Amino acid sequence: MSLLKRLRKKIGYEDNIPRCPSCKYYKQPVFYTTLTRKRLSPSFCRAFVINVTPNSICDMWTSKKGVTLDSYDKLLEVEMHKDNK
Repeated sequence: MSLLKRLRKKIGYEDNIPRCPSCKYYKQPVFYTTLTRKRLSPSFCRAFVINVTPNSICDMWTSKKGVTLDSYDKLLEVEMHKDNK
C-alpha cells in the first residue's frame, strides 16, 4: 500500500461523498451559443428548480442508483465497522 493510501486511510479521507453532482436530480452545466458568444448554464437541481453549487448537498439527495442520504449513512457505518475488525 502506498504512503498516500495509508495516509488517506489514517485520516478517514473519502473521495466519493454525497454531493450535488452525484445526485439523480443534478443537471450539470452545459455550454450554449447565443448570437454573439458562448455561455455556460449554471448547475441546476431538477427537484427544487434552483441553481446549485457542485460541492453542496440537501436532505433530498438521492444517488443515481436510488440510495438516499439516510441509507448512505447506514452503509458508511457498516463499512466503518468492517474496517475496525
